Amino acid sequence: MGFLEKNGPAVPEKRFVSGVQKEILVFIGITFFLTYAFDLWLMLTFGDISRVPPYSTLVQMLIPAAVAVTCLMVFKDRTVTRSTKLFFTIFSLIAMVFLWEMIIGPILPAHLFTLPIYRFMPPFSVIISIAGILVLIGMNLRNGSREELYLSGLSFGKNFRYYALIPGLFTVLFSAVYYLNHTFRCGDPIIGFSLEEFWAGLAVNLVVGFCVGWIFYFGEEYGWRIYLQDRLFSLFGGLKGVLLLGLIWGLWHSGLILMGMNYPGQPFLGNTVMILLTVVMGIFYSIAVLKTGSVWIAVFLHLITDTMEPLAWLYLSYPSDMIFSFGTGIYGIVIMGIIAVILLRCDVWEKAGQLIVKRQKGEP
Repeated sequence: MGFLEKNGPAVPEKRFVSGVQKEILVFIGITFFLTYAFDLWLMLTFGDISRVPPYSTLVQMLIPAAVAVTCLMVFKDRTVTRSTKLFFTIFSLIAMVFLWEMIIGPILPAHLFTLPIYRFMPPFSVIISIAGILVLIGMNLRNGSREELYLSGLSFGKNFRYYALIPGLFTVLFSAVYYLNHTFRCGDPIIGFSLEEFWAGLAVNLVVGFCVGWIFYFGEEYGWRIYLQDRLFSLFGGLKGVLLLGLIWGLWHSGLILMGMNYPGQPFLGNTVMILLTVVMGIFYSIAVLKTGSVWIAVFLHLITDTMEPLAWLYLSYPSDMIFSFGTGIYGIVIMGIIAVILLRCDVWEKAGQLIVKRQKGEP
């Protein structure tokens, strides 16, 4: 384990626990401080979520990975190889360009081209985001780079069959849960009911979203599913660790929920439901990372989650009550939660620490 073997030989248990606790507290403290400070600024500047510029919530998504990268450097984690540093540099440059374009102004003409869902993304940010994912693919094609990236969860990992199996099953299950809003007349679609438009839109937007919006989902998932997950699992084990991680992830959303995101008009009950949602979704995302040793499958699952919701509203049903509904409402969370409980019975959680050690040592 990288943070266990920083100084060569195995670190004594007490010293190891103390070191990991310090890393966890520093990461959570800085991440939550920056996030809540940013949310407070949004509240004071714009009020509720409906008046917030579209780029703002995406900025928040960049914070966990940015803090995780900083912590890895400060604590001199052995998983930070030359290839890892190169990718972190790419991530940092793309993030800085995006912030510059959204705050100062676009580098290229703003309407050079338009994209579905990501139509507000400045063109130059789109171009370098695509270039970044192409560089990542190239690095994964080189044995040396791929092995170095694997140590820090940045390669495409192992067990490639799970890249089709897990997202495929997750997509079918989650879309079926959204469809129940139509079945039980929980609301009407914004445009009109159409399964064909829903599935076509999902396919197109997942491709575009991964090429263009990967940086934002990576921004969350690398912080939660790699940096913090590894450390929580090392202290509490896989089962307790994944539940604690889901709780922390949910609390991190609190500022935006108070502003009306996801569950408008329900700031307190909405936060409770969001925490339940993140605990349940976190189980799906975490088991995928453990099975592959890669952050990228969690990035894709998170992308599916966020992409499916607006398309479900357009073509399946826009719930009249966001809390008491299917999809990301309480009824949907219960259904997904039943599957998540079944997943918790897998032996992967008991072996979680061993799997993390193997990934960080580059073992299959």
